[in-house]
Amino acid sequence: MFTAIDPGVHATGVAHFDFGYLHAVRLMRAKTLEEMLRSFFLLPMSAEMIIERPTVYGKGKSDPDDLIRVALVAGAASMCCWEEGELRFVEPRTWKGQVPKEIHHRRVVAALSAAELARIAEIQPKSLQHNVLDAVGLGLWHLGRLK
Repeated sequence: MFTAIDPGVHATGVAHFDFGYLHAVRLMRAKTLEEMLRSFFLLPMSAEMIIERPTVYGKGKSDPDDLIRVALVAGAASMCCWEEGELRFVEPRTWKGQVPKEIHHRRVVAALSAAELARIAEIQPKSLQHNVLDAVGLGLWHLGRLK
């Protein structure tokens, strides 16, 4: 079993995989950075974890303070990996390249079975499902199920 995480300050997507298939998803929501950091104490420990690493792509594209906050969330998430477990941080461009979010999400959805899709459909509100889709996509990429 392994966990894939798309960190965010107010919404973090979590996908748990077992035997190569999406087992469960979770949308962690918080009003503050501190609340999000504390919420990782509620996640189960994982023997293997893959986390998207916040990355700066150029000047003016995003607020550096936002990336620092997301990096703090990624670090907190990493604490859910067993001490002897495998922990891997992956840059977005490594696992999804420069593909626009809408196109990449369609590819993620196309790679899932009906049962796996049903797990994502349960995430509310739908406007935040993209956080979970990113975590699922990262996990599928890790498994080799997503090119």
